[in-house]
Amino acid sequence: MERRPNSRLRALLAEAAWSNEQCARAVNAVGAEIGLVLRYDRTSVAHWLSGTQPRPPVPHLVAETFSRRLGRVMTPVAVGFAHSAPAVEPDRRAGPCTAPAPAVRTLGSLAGHDADPVERTALAGEPYRALGAPPHWPEGGGTGRRGAGRRELARVGVAEVDLLRGAVRHFAAAMDVHGGGHARPALAHYLADTATTWLHAPGDDRTHRQLGTQSAYLVFILARMHSDMGCHGIAQRYLHLALDLAHEVQDRAAWAITLRAMAAQALHLEHRRTARQYAQAAVDALPAHVGDAVRAFALAQLAVTQAALGERDAALAVLSRAEDHGRRAGVGDPFGDYPSGALSFQKAEVHRELGDLRAAARALHRSTRERPAHDRRGLALTLARRTELLLRSGRIGEACEVGHQFLEAGGGLRSHSVVTAVRTMRGSLEPLARHPSVRALLERERSLG
Repeated sequence: MERRPNSRLRALLAEAAWSNEQCARAVNAVGAEIGLVLRYDRTSVAHWLSGTQPRPPVPHLVAETFSRRLGRVMTPVAVGFAHSAPAVEPDRRAGPCTAPAPAVRTLGSLAGHDADPVERTALAGEPYRALGAPPHWPEGGGTGRRGAGRRELARVGVAEVDLLRGAVRHFAAAMDVHGGGHARPALAHYLADTATTWLHAPGDDRTHRQLGTQSAYLVFILARMHSDMGCHGIAQRYLHLALDLAHEVQDRAAWAITLRAMAAQALHLEHRRTARQYAQAAVDALPAHVGDAVRAFALAQLAVTQAALGERDAALAVLSRAEDHGRRAGVGDPFGDYPSGALSFQKAEVHRELGDLRAAARALHRSTRERPAHDRRGLALTLARRTELLLRSGRIGEACEVGHQFLEAGGGLRSHSVVTAVRTMRGSLEPLARHPSVRALLERERSLG
């Protein structure tokens, strides 16, 4: 097949005022957000300009790169890559929909593909899409009712709602105990099969609202699992879907919780202003009746994003409000409580972003003590952050002691976040390798690798 020069890509490079090298670096950076190590350079872009088609998921990464640069949504076809259809057509919205969407049908399709190991690999290559302001809560919308006329299905009721609640507790605990890579296929299959069947089955409006809320929480957990494994593009799609489900059943608390997660994801990927917008939108969306735990959860993330932008006074004031609500919060429900250890970690993040390493270290020490025994992933990441801050503060011996605790806590976890934290710790330790404690910690890390 004859190759034709890619005139569309050439025109976009001119519009973006990019050299081939600058374009290549930007594509590498977008790939790094989803855990891909790409080493494209100016010659790679020259090959694309001559008509070479890169392998998936690179065409979608290139499209996202130009979307960010030019401020409009681009597709692989728009950048001159004509044969780049993914296993599942991506959601091209800049943000979640502002009108009711067939979220249950979308859930069945997306989760069904995700449950397949081959197609899951293709989904993992989707880029994180950085365009789009946070949505406002849409007026009107779904009733939560599904499956009118589907009399071939058994009627759903309290038993099905209780089973979905139990699934939420089970998969949330699996994430904490084993990491995001442990139960992803099982949860995707459960959503594609059991949850969607019940959402389509006949039942009263109250039942379907409750089923929709619990399904939104399960989608939220699956998004966190993917994010924990570095698959931020597909995680973002699931978060958009959780928003749609929350709107269809008119659950503003679930909507706000999901916006808060989107803020955390954006901040993790260094999209700080976007993170700040989503965190504020989450707080603004909270219904008046929401409990103290959910309010503390949203406010704590807003404080972190404010601190990340240098808004010191605002961040400390919002953090104080989060702590007030946290002290009054209950316990026992994955989406109805906010563990004190998690809140202390967010407090540490606020102080770290503001440059107060001593206050951050104190909050992290408290977070370590407060983490429940089953939260192995949370404990490991807290210890990793403590190690980082102690090294930055020059407290090498203490940092190494905590580093050993981190390696112990992180052992056996299937978590890209933990793997990344180990690599970061190694990079910080290697320049200090002459120190006996550092050398011992590095040797232990290598023996575990």
